[in-house]
Amino acid sequence: RTINKKFSVIFDEYNRDSRFEVIEGEEIASASQRDHSQNWQERDIRCWNGPVPIECTAASCGTCWVGILGGAEKVSEVAPRERRAMKVFGYNQPEAERPFLRLACQAKATGNVTIVIPPWNAVFGKKVRGNVDELELEPATSSAKKLRETIASVSGE
Repeated sequence: RTINKKFSVIFDEYNRDSRFEVIEGEEIASASQRDHSQNWQERDIRCWNGPVPIECTAASCGTCWVGILGGAEKVSEVAPRERRAMKVFGYNQPEAERPFLRLACQAKATGNVTIVIPPWNAVFGKKVRGNVDELELEPATSSAKKLRETIASVSGE
């Protein structure tokens, strides 16, 4: 059997440069951190190392959640710690073995995967926990406005 098989994680299907390499069984967040192909923070202020915003790598901050668009069967089953954390962060989802919302620091890839990194990633978990004094999302689209209203209603503002 071949060890250290390499696969791709695609995070923007319309941009050829929007992918990074993942080693079989590696957490998506860890693979993202190894990608130094460009200045990620210049592209997205939430990203310090790689395209996925990451802070704790321990399922305790909610910063790195992603949506699995393709290849969900090639991502590890959700562990109890991740499932509990997702509920704390307010991400209600089915009790499936491989749900569509995952914490990139916990989800291990075993093949090619396509993800979405939401524009409010790295913000919502902090707001739920009260780790930020002021929260301002860039109004890039009308959906950003709707999201701000949703966050405000959930946090009681």
